[in-house]
Amino acid sequence: MQNKNARQKNGAKESMEVYCRVRPVFSQNIELCLKVEPPSAVILTPPSSYLNLRNAPTKEMHYTFKKAFQEQVNQKEVFESVALPLIENLLNAKNGLLFTYGVTGSGKTHTMIGSGKHDGIMPRCIDTIFNSIGMYKTNKYIFKPDKLNGFDIQSESEAINEMQQEIICQTHAKIKNPKLERNFDQNLFKRIPTETKITNIDVDNAYAVFVTFVEIYNNSVYDLLEECPDDGLRQRGPQIKIIREDADHTMFVHGVNEVEVSSADEAFEAFYKGQKRRRIAHTTLNTESSRAHTIFTVRVVQAPIDQHRRSVIKDKKYLQIGQLSLVDLAGSERTNRAKNTGQRLREAGNINNSLMTLRNCLELLRQNQKGANKMIPYRDSRLTHLFKTYFEGEGQVSMLVCVNPQADDYDENLQVMKFAEISQEVQIAFPSMAPRVNYDFTPERRRANNALKKFEIENDKDDQEVPPSVNGLMKKPVEIFADIPSLRYVSMGDDLSVKRMKEYLETQLQLYNNVTGNIRERYHDFREMISKTEAFMASQEIESMKSFYGRENERGNVLSTTGQRSD
Repeated sequence: MQNKNARQKNGAKESMEVYCRVRPVFSQNIELCLKVEPPSAVILTPPSSYLNLRNAPTKEMHYTFKKAFQEQVNQKEVFESVALPLIENLLNAKNGLLFTYGVTGSGKTHTMIGSGKHDGIMPRCIDTIFNSIGMYKTNKYIFKPDKLNGFDIQSESEAINEMQQEIICQTHAKIKNPKLERNFDQNLFKRIPTETKITNIDVDNAYAVFVTFVEIYNNSVYDLLEECPDDGLRQRGPQIKIIREDADHTMFVHGVNEVEVSSADEAFEAFYKGQKRRRIAHTTLNTESSRAHTIFTVRVVQAPIDQHRRSVIKDKKYLQIGQLSLVDLAGSERTNRAKNTGQRLREAGNINNSLMTLRNCLELLRQNQKGANKMIPYRDSRLTHLFKTYFEGEGQVSMLVCVNPQADDYDENLQVMKFAEISQEVQIAFPSMAPRVNYDFTPERRRANNALKKFEIENDKDDQEVPPSVNGLMKKPVEIFADIPSLRYVSMGDDLSVKRMKEYLETQLQLYNNVTGNIRERYHDFREMISKTEAFMASQEIESMKSFYGRENERGNVLSTTGQRSD
């Protein structure tokens, strides 16, 4: 299986990509402390109330990001700049991690999820994935999670049997609980699917998509898609999950329910099911404040099809897995502003502690890259423990900082900007894919086979247009000059019998000429069809080899460039 063990760290490092989005303000009477200077600068200015305070900052601060989005930017532009490169990596079996970070009420959830016709990053990611692999999807249950962060490959018969068992279980559950309904959300009917598509994928592979949805609440991990059994008296609540390390030293949530989805709608059903279980609450600063960090993870599994494009090759060494985790971090809160007490105060404390641990880990990573040798406390928080692998170079890490520009949020925005500044200085070692395994199959075979099939169908249509009489002559033996009328007892003066014989011979001769002419015509057509087919297959083979050579040449250039950079 080509996962972490198939990747090699090439020594190339790049800074974590950090973006900034400013929430729009709809009132003109509110003092602002922040503005964007396109394309990448943000200026933070102390509010007027700070001018008379001792030791208060009085100078404006300038911060630079990968890209800074102004208030009027739309969701599509944010998605294409921030998430689309991660989707392309995902479909090419590479891992990615995207955080949204900011104080409560800064627009993180709107950016990640959106609402109605204004889809956020997550729905657009789902649409793009299925737009890209639409015709290359495999049947359900061909790939099966092995509960150890990997996958097994099943035969068609095993997949069909498992599908039947799943249908039986769903039927029994519906009979037991007639009120059981599918997890629809009204926004699902209002949304307009994006048509974005990634074309740079391996068309000779079969693909399957799996999703998980977890939250980290009070520093404990819960599965939002967990099936909670009902004993008839009360429904058991969600159970705490533990974080483990797999055979490739990748961290994962053990025992999480990984759902295979075959369409964007199925993925949204799973998402909305988890959304209903999220912990949110009304606070002074936000009517629907997230009380936990939520992590929606998409895994795309792919494996090559055989030479005859009939089934997936059942060899796990060819299996490739890409993962994208979309993290909606709960907003940091100040107690004196949020006025939290009791349970809300405890929740806010755990949120702030986990965000502080994230900041400390990134700060220590930065120091270690400058020559220090300090222990990084990943285990101090479930959040950093889960994503430890990413920070150590197993995938691309991006962060989208969301800020509210009003002056009341100046102190919080100052801390957010400092954190963003630290994050951009952290160098992540990006892994490179190992050379693609040689399957000993013709490259681009799926497209060639599909083109040949289309060619054969078109030729069948041409055959159907031939007149039935001609087809009839070709499909069954034709008997010519049979039952010739006898002239033994016909006298020389019997003109009528001679005339009939003449007509008979002329008719049979015409039939003979028609048959032989049709045979010659079909013979030439058949030879021409063979020539065209051979020429077509030869051209397809040449194009396939050109494409294969081009990709390998490009990979060689990339490896050469990477080697020069590492030197």
